[in-house]
Amino acid sequence: MRMVYGVTAVFLIIASAPPALSTPSINPVFYYKVEKSTNTFAVYGDMPYMTAKREINGELLTDKEVLDRYIVPKIRLKKDDIRFVVHVGDYGRPGDTCKWGSKRSQAIDFSDYFRWQNIGFFFTPGDNDWTDCNEERFKDTDVTGYNLDPLNNLKEIREWFFEAAARDVSTSNKDYKRAQFKIADVSFPLNQSHYPENQMWQYGDMLFVTIHVVGSENGKQTRDNVSARVTSNENWIDKAVDRVKSKNELSGLAIITHVDPFGDPYKSPWGDKDHKSEFSEYTRCAFSEDYNWLCKKLTDSAKKLRNLGHTRDKPVLFIHGDTYPHCLDKPFPLQENLWRLNAAGDFDTLDADVVSFNRYYTPRPFKAYTIVDGQKVPDVCEYKPKSN
Repeated sequence: MRMVYGVTAVFLIIASAPPALSTPSINPVFYYKVEKSTNTFAVYGDMPYMTAKREINGELLTDKEVLDRYIVPKIRLKKDDIRFVVHVGDYGRPGDTCKWGSKRSQAIDFSDYFRWQNIGFFFTPGDNDWTDCNEERFKDTDVTGYNLDPLNNLKEIREWFFEAAARDVSTSNKDYKRAQFKIADVSFPLNQSHYPENQMWQYGDMLFVTIHVVGSENGKQTRDNVSARVTSNENWIDKAVDRVKSKNELSGLAIITHVDPFGDPYKSPWGDKDHKSEFSEYTRCAFSEDYNWLCKKLTDSAKKLRNLGHTRDKPVLFIHGDTYPHCLDKPFPLQENLWRLNAAGDFDTLDADVVSFNRYYTPRPFKAYTIVDGQKVPDVCEYKPKSN
């Protein structure tokens, strides 16, 4: 059965003077050329984990060191083209993200990364950031200094990343604009009422939305009202699709979240180790009660943006993290205008992607390359067993 596919908080502090930046070097560098377009942005996720490492110029570095010494400086140097950065969730391992004060600390770190260059920053939560902060996961661990109430962790995320502390988002029915958000070229920035982590903004002729979907069964083991969150996500996507469909100045849509709804076919969604050959990357997307709604919504959204009469089909780019394959592909060949990017990060690709959108190049409107290595993002998502 074929289904579908189908992008998170803003920090911006205007500083008076930028710090001196050294130009990082890495060999070899073969930059994958991205044509000049009105839409270029950076995206990464699933890091820093601190334990993930890669070698650069003969030096073994943690992902945090790669981020500090290579990814962030290179983004800053391209600030005239890269106007904002998206983090697709899991800003650390649960052992780090569940500690009291970690949300505040990471929010400050993210703003420090890009504030000097007037670069916007968007974040969408991952399961490591709140759902996995629970007593069962850490039952054999010294939890001194840990916050093991998932919903309390979610509350902290909303306060530190989305200004929820300044508003009663639990009762207000109005979407709102973040007070700190002021950046050239980016307009229509909204946060959804009740679910402020769901954001919407326009950059050039493209609309971006984030929706809150995570791993660990989408958090259903917590006391969170998952059904209400799913409905809110669907409504947010519908609002974005209607806007793109009705506005001539909008040519494309990006939908961003943390979870990979396809997932690893070598990890059965039902824990069945005896029939792995029967699974594919479409199994969870088609049959999992936690994520099949997302696959259907992505497919439906792409269909609504096709055959619009006098205009070209408006393409949809689904961006996520969560799993190790790094790729930019078309997961459903029959859905011509639907693309997905499994963003850089995690243990396998310690890098960030620079993504561009060119509405005039219909066969491939989205292109992406890694900012550290300068390599084209692979066209195929290879879900295969890891050698280790």
